[in-house]
Amino acid sequence: VFQNLLFSTFTAWKVFFPLVRANPSGSYTFVTGGAGDRLLTAGTGFLTVGAASALAFSKVVREEYSDAACAINEVKINMGVVPPDRVCPGYVDHRAMGHALAAVVATHGGTGRFVCISSTEDVEAVQATGGA
Repeated sequence: VFQNLLFSTFTAWKVFFPLVRANPSGSYTFVTGGAGDRLLTAGTGFLTVGAASALAFSKVVREEYSDAACAINEVKINMGVVPPDRVCPGYVDHRAMGHALAAVVATHGGTGRFVCISSTEDVEAVQATGGA
């Protein structure tokens, strides 16, 4: 769990952040989820700890590097993301979520932002505004 959730997040940041850090037109975006906020069901404790670690890492980076020239964003997805043929209440089409994430990355607001997506309405709003 730590390998997939925390180590991969740290490794990607360590490799890619230096490439955009000094660029005022650049951005680095963390994609996190709500699994770190609460125990989902019995037996998912290690998932919760791993996801909480990734959430904490994102928050620490956004705080400690707030003076970076690039924008540091976090998009927290609090719903399921599935293929179009599996969409049901509480889930969103993976293509729609991809468009929302692309809108956040493409919208340069100078400083980073935190965007929380918890519903299909949130997905549509982020697609339209980039989370600004």
